[in-house]
Amino acid sequence: MENIFLGILIFLLITISGFKIASKYSGRTQFFKAIQELNYSLISCVSFSKEDLRCVISKQYTNECLSNLLKNVYHCKINGKNDYLFPEFLTEPEKNDLIFYFNNLGNLDTDSQLKLLEDYKQKFNEYIKECKLHEDKEGGLYKKLGVIVGIIAFIIVV
Repeated sequence: MENIFLGILIFLLITISGFKIASKYSGRTQFFKAIQELNYSLISCVSFSKEDLRCVISKQYTNECLSNLLKNVYHCKINGKNDYLFPEFLTEPEKNDLIFYFNNLGNLDTDSQLKLLEDYKQKFNEYIKECKLHEDKEGGLYKKLGVIVGIIAFIIVV
């Protein structure tokens, strides 16, 4: 009886670990989707409402990683710094793109700003496609491996 309980516990822990590792990939996808939403808001803001950039980036966004990054960007812009704190799942090229993106927000004339935002709309779409591909491929792999290894561990223990 104890072996069955222990086997179920080990199975659950390994399976949950696989799903937790896989969630890293979906987190990246959700982050870039949220950045894309921000970019659409900025395009609308620059084109029509002419709302202050600080108001737009200081709004609360549903994605926690984006919300934390924007708070950091907001404070860096106020203090004249570039010490952005990025989520750890971003690659160096992605970080460099975001540094360039945030450094140029509000520093260009309207036409140049719209051009930058339109260019990054395409770039963020590429990142979303790439993230979705990794999420489907590698995230699915980690989920399946977690379940399979959990079953094997259960069989060994029982």
